[in-house]
Amino acid sequence: MSIFKTEDCPICGNKTNAFQKTMARYNGKFICRSCYPKIIKAGVNVWEIKKKTLAELQQLIGDIQVSIDMQQNLTSENMEIIETKIAKKPADNSIAEQIKNGKSYHLEDTSTSIDFYEHYLEYTEKRYSNTKWKLDYDTEKLYAFQLKEVSYEITDYHNAVYIRYLPYSGALIPKTLIVYVDKRELKNIQKLISYLNEKIAVKYQYDKIEKTREELRELERVYGKYRYSINQFAFLDEDHYLKESAYDVELENVKACNFDISTVKIEEALYFEFEPNNLNDKHAIKVIYHNQCIGYIPQNNLQSMMKAYYEDPNGQVRGFIQRVNEHNKEIQIGLGFYKQLTKEELKKVPHMDVSLIKTSKKDFMGTSRQEHLDCVSEGDEVYLEYDYETETYLVTDDCANELGEISKSKSQKLQEYEDEGKTFYGVILETDYSDSGKNTCEIRIFIKEE
Repeated sequence: MSIFKTEDCPICGNKTNAFQKTMARYNGKFICRSCYPKIIKAGVNVWEIKKKTLAELQQLIGDIQVSIDMQQNLTSENMEIIETKIAKKPADNSIAEQIKNGKSYHLEDTSTSIDFYEHYLEYTEKRYSNTKWKLDYDTEKLYAFQLKEVSYEITDYHNAVYIRYLPYSGALIPKTLIVYVDKRELKNIQKLISYLNEKIAVKYQYDKIEKTREELRELERVYGKYRYSINQFAFLDEDHYLKESAYDVELENVKACNFDISTVKIEEALYFEFEPNNLNDKHAIKVIYHNQCIGYIPQNNLQSMMKAYYEDPNGQVRGFIQRVNEHNKEIQIGLGFYKQLTKEELKKVPHMDVSLIKTSKKDFMGTSRQEHLDCVSEGDEVYLEYDYETETYLVTDDCANELGEISKSKSQKLQEYEDEGKTFYGVILETDYSDSGKNTCEIRIFIKEE
């Protein structure tokens, strides 16, 4: 790109000559003197510009204005209606008008073809029996909106359009779709990208509002008068494992205890005291929260269970506040029954020890699994996900980084367990180096009943 050539600003799309350009670039094109000061004034320096999406930059310079009149009045009782209004520029985008009028815009290279419609795009993978996929970007159904970013790149070797998207609702890691295009199409593509980024800007504001709603709901869940926990006991805790658990255990005689229920916080640890001299119940177990009694364990088999675990030198009982109802002065707790994982106890626990394979393979981001193995340690939890293409279980760490795979034969056995409704808990058993200096990893998979 020559600075002396008259061309469109990559941000606002206006024609700019050599005297109207700055030396700052975005997507290989020079930013005009009108846009650049606004971007800098918004707190984005020249090195951060390329990290921003087009929609974010357009929002900074005021091309896209979002009005959220009710956001300041959000409360946990009134969070139903929020208006998001997009102020659009006069329609001079023939591609956008073409799409809005029910037609499609088509892009194609040797491996991929994409048809853009008003509310979705449809792309075809030619390499896989012309398999078709659909990505939604309907601004009337923002909960199902999948586009994250659309951009293009011009190099000496190719002209490419990049489409980052969420593969399904609830996904956290976007994927990227690439289509290589003819240079003669770039003017139309720039208009197409501008049209799509307007939609992405609506989704961006929707997500901001939803985040505010979620934060308020979360505050209500944690601190409200009907607060509750969504946590459960960890399966492994140092050298103990969770053998049994009980949730939603409603305490007895809460109202008879002298304490301020408004001070009781969820997820706080509990202690227990046995009262063999209790006149009403010789098996009574007092529940202690911050050195004060807040109730009793109900008179059922939990009493005998807790006593057995307390008398077992390898047993532990743990409890936490699960639910608090201030209005009715009711408290529910969770109980976890742990056993020390001795060699004898391990024989009673269904498990499988496996060595990971394909630990040198690169993930979808091009990073070697060896690099991820450098960052894990013995005792770290790992996660398993079945890959139907390879017919193996993919093993990842708690940041979703790929570590390796489980062999087909053992994956088949694990899938049989999964078909029976069982779940898995994986932990790194040992990390080492092979003779060639590569990371190796052995994991232990506990097979649990749902």
